[in-house]
Amino acid sequence: MVGNMPNFTALDVLRTFLYSEDGMSRQALMGQVGVGEGTIRSILNILKKQDLIISTKHGHFLTRKGIARKKAILRSISLPKKVMLPFYQGYEQRGILIKAGAAKKVGYQERDAAVREGAEGAILLQKKKNKWTIPGYPGYTFPALENIFPSNEGNIVAIAFAKNKRAAENGCLAMAEKVVKIKI
Repeated sequence: MVGNMPNFTALDVLRTFLYSEDGMSRQALMGQVGVGEGTIRSILNILKKQDLIISTKHGHFLTRKGIARKKAILRSISLPKKVMLPFYQGYEQRGILIKAGAAKKVGYQERDAAVREGAEGAILLQKKKNKWTIPGYPGYTFPALENIFPSNEGNIVAIAFAKNKRAAENGCLAMAEKVVKIKI
């Protein structure tokens, strides 16, 4: 007998882990991650098997190992944030800050990773001379991002555009994962 195919990706597992706060309910995680109840149960079971969370009748809690791993990941990247750039109007837009110490030179491979995860498009910006610019095109700046991602010289923002929040967040996480090799 063939079992059901999983309706989630490794990036959904990563997002669930990153969004987990002590005492969070399954319902709250479902809303935050954008998956159904069966899917969130499967993801939580994966996180439990890795000893990253425990579940009680009062919600889900990070273990010591989970707290340490989450802190380590958040030293390299931020959580996904909503952005509003002038292109890809009508699409969900999410971005992740990749901190300079973790960043490397980036190219089309990172954008391709976002598209493979369901994004319609993606862009990488780098902080140069106190401005968010497209690498190689210093004339295009994005001052509105400074309020969302105040940061240091050399940092990178990975932004994905998609039809829904889940695909946009998975897209920008896929780009960040290519740059900093995030693993839970």
